[in-house]
Amino acid sequence: MKTIKRVLLVLFCSIISVSGGIVFSQEKLITQLQAELVSPWLATVKGYEARPLVLRITAVKQKNDEAFSLDATYNYIDFDGNGLPVEAEIIQTATERKLLFNTRSGFRYKVTQAPNGKFEGAWTDAKGNTNDVSFEKISEDELKSKVAAVKAARVEAIIVKPAADVPASCASFGGRWTG
Repeated sequence: MKTIKRVLLVLFCSIISVSGGIVFSQEKLITQLQAELVSPWLATVKGYEARPLVLRITAVKQKNDEAFSLDATYNYIDFDGNGLPVEAEIIQTATERKLLFNTRSGFRYKVTQAPNGKFEGAWTDAKGNTNDVSFEKISEDELKSKVAAVKAARVEAIIVKPAADVPASCASFGGRWTG
């Protein structure tokens, strides 16, 4: 009888230690995903390079063993952090990491992380059209610099100078010289 109790006790302890290891492993994975994903991600969409988009991931939460929901926003880079919430998730398997999200306007993004850290894949719009897209992790300082550059380029584009040798700072914001 004592032998059966010992065997059951050893079995019980083994089960507890294995399940504890699984929980610890999942917590470690969430911590790793937080460190690797929480950041702004610069999106490059083929044909739309002039006005990039930013996916900002702010938190990772576990849904199940392979799926993690993301708190994230997505918008044009020059919207000063006013991104629109998106339904996003990471699917993490032993061999790959996929980022999936949908925008309010019906675009579905499906990208896979490459060895260089970038996510690459495509979006599909509500009509079924697709386009290539990639996401590259950037720092807050890089984001600020890129925002400033995009805004400056946009201002430069709307100003019509009266002559090539006149600096843009001398042109009117109306965009045209008259007279």
